[in-house]
Amino acid sequence: FVFSAAAAAAAASARLSRPPPLPRPLPAWRIPGARRPWPRGTQQGCRMPHGPGSFTGHMRGMSDADRAQLELLRHEPLMNHPIFVRARRLTGYNKVETHLLRMEAVDQRTGDPVAIKFCPRGFGPDMSDHLFRTTINHLELSTASHPHIVDFREVFVTPHYLALVMGFVEGETIEVWGMQTQKCDRRVVGRCGRARCQGMQ
Repeated sequence: FVFSAAAAAAAASARLSRPPPLPRPLPAWRIPGARRPWPRGTQQGCRMPHGPGSFTGHMRGMSDADRAQLELLRHEPLMNHPIFVRARRLTGYNKVETHLLRMEAVDQRTGDPVAIKFCPRGFGPDMSDHLFRTTINHLELSTASHPHIVDFREVFVTPHYLALVMGFVEGETIEVWGMQTQKCDRRVVGRCGRARCQGMQ
């Protein structure tokens, strides 16, 4: 091995002229203020109001008053809303749909009662797909203008929820009526099934 000053100088200049390596991007959960991803197979926001959909505790640098205000908006999402005024809660966090919250409200622009379904917002692809599918399903069904389908009106966002505004219809749903009745005539079941199929066509 023969040491060459010229070769050493050329190698040093090549190292200096080479651009520095780019820093490796941090994982999403390592970014300050971001959340660690939840394990696979779990849907974000599936256990409201104290489950993975909660991001109040992950907002660093907030005052206690702001945290309390955000927590209050989780349970009362229509508080101080400029358009919709809460009338009553239709369903809470039941055993079947633990992530949905439904309320009856009044549209101040027209005075009409509306039903609002609050879907929790999330940060993962599973939750984004769920919100997208829910919105598209409501939009496609409302374009049918069928008497058995409640009309879809608008969408707005709160710090915790994606809110879907629909027309309000007084009374219970077919599912609730069926669970309460338990036994009914075959003709009634056929009529309910035909009504649902006609609405989906």
